[in-house]
Amino acid sequence: MCVCEWRRRWESSRRGTPSSGDSIRRMQLLGVTLGVGAHRILFGVCLQFTRHFSLPPMAYACATRGPARLTSVRKTSAAGRNGARQRVVASSSSTATATLVEAKRIYEAAFASLPHSRCMQLAQGSSKRNEQNDEWFYGELDFSTFAALLSNLSPGGTGGESFVDLGSGAGKAVAVAALTQAYKSCIGVELLPELHAEATAAQEKVLALATESHHVNLPCTYELREGNMFAHDCRNADILYCHATCLGRETMQLLGWQLEEQLKPGARVVIMSKSLNSSLFEPYGPGVISMPQGHSEATLDCYLYVKL
Repeated sequence: MCVCEWRRRWESSRRGTPSSGDSIRRMQLLGVTLGVGAHRILFGVCLQFTRHFSLPPMAYACATRGPARLTSVRKTSAAGRNGARQRVVASSSSTATATLVEAKRIYEAAFASLPHSRCMQLAQGSSKRNEQNDEWFYGELDFSTFAALLSNLSPGGTGGESFVDLGSGAGKAVAVAALTQAYKSCIGVELLPELHAEATAAQEKVLALATESHHVNLPCTYELREGNMFAHDCRNADILYCHATCLGRETMQLLGWQLEEQLKPGARVVIMSKSLNSSLFEPYGPGVISMPQGHSEATLDCYLYVKL
């Protein structure tokens, strides 16, 4: 059969409304009739068929190689896609692990000269330590545990959220947030000038080391501010953290009023050692978890809330 005769029959077949199965069987017969040498011509015609009858492009494989081969091709493709997905997941997991390891290395290098004992000494000797009834305590969290907690507070991991630490001390929690999460901004507020000065020095080290790193990127605004936490505007905060171990009842009441008034619905609050007494917040996730401290074997209760 010549190509012209075959094309005439094909045009004639288009006047009807054959099913997809009929179309494929016709293409199989035509493939056998034309022979292997005409596959290039047949391929172009098959594309027209698949567009006309809304068939998947894989129909070409069925038309030229038969239904059994098509099933095999589909299975192979699915297996290939699954294998590719597994490789991507493994690669992503490996990259995430490398990023976390590098982030911890940067963190430890930047704060090597600021152990807990040094920070506690700075807090106790501060010129402003008597401004709020001696309610001073310097607490630190374990790097990996705190990074995991922050990840659980933003399960989607899409980024674009803002992290605020009220009473940020040496800025360690802010550094963990900036190094390990895809936040839009990470802000720490600290009243004591001595701690704030050390925090900004460590911040410069974090930024310098992150710039040299191939695994860690800091696209967020990473900012440390000196001032009273009650003067800070928290309206843009999505994640708010406060290490409140030694905050007294009155100070906690002021903090609760501030968060009630300023935080937007959906904002998550992490408070160490103290709970909020407010009907505008409800427990987030388990509500309370035990958090290890970075400087000792002790653990503290960590209260989790979401603003209604």
